[in-house]
Amino acid sequence: MPRMTVWLACAALVLGACGPKLGGQETSKALEQRPALPDYNLSREALAIEGYDPVSYRPEGGGAPKAGDPSITTTYEGVTYRFVSAENRDRFLASPRHYEPAYGGWCAYAMAKGNKISVDPEAFLLQDDRLLLFYRTALNDTRDKWAEKPDDMLIDADINWRNWTGECPHTRLAGDAPMSPIDGPADAPADDDDADDNLADEAAAAAEAADAGDNDQTPGDGE
Repeated sequence: MPRMTVWLACAALVLGACGPKLGGQETSKALEQRPALPDYNLSREALAIEGYDPVSYRPEGGGAPKAGDPSITTTYEGVTYRFVSAENRDRFLASPRHYEPAYGGWCAYAMAKGNKISVDPEAFLLQDDRLLLFYRTALNDTRDKWAEKPDDMLIDADINWRNWTGECPHTRLAGDAPMSPIDGPADAPADDDDADDNLADEAAAAAEAADAGDNDQTPGDGE
């Protein structure tokens, strides 16, 4: 199935499930505890990212993951976060979904494969302005595998997370650009289907030309 078809199908499902958004803000009141919370990668105390500051991964927060201060915390929809400073906590509170890690804090590569695997909080990527965390050991860094097809991986992970939890993937809010394919705008780019059709036509033409060349060759042509 063409990726654009998957994109449109997923966008329709998510937009219908997540409800309308206006002016970059969700219109519905934030839940005190999100329904998908049991599917998150949290400690027994509902602490996320093993206590690392979610803002520290971003340029405005220092650009490198740092363990948060246990005395500087906040809880958002049932998830507790620690921060290295009150300034970072204020940044988070101003736009929580911008800073929260994708897929409940599970390994993004594993989620793309339909699994839940814990992460190394210092193994991360920022892709499409989203914080992605990864499993990493001395012998295995799943970021390398993710990097082979990052756009496809992101779509697969979004679909699996949505199917697993019923929750919208953690992406940019409406009104910001660009968004995740599964959480994307209603008016998707129209050129992608044409591009897929053009590629298919070119492949078919090339195959026909190759077949014609084989059929035109008579015995002895190669002698």
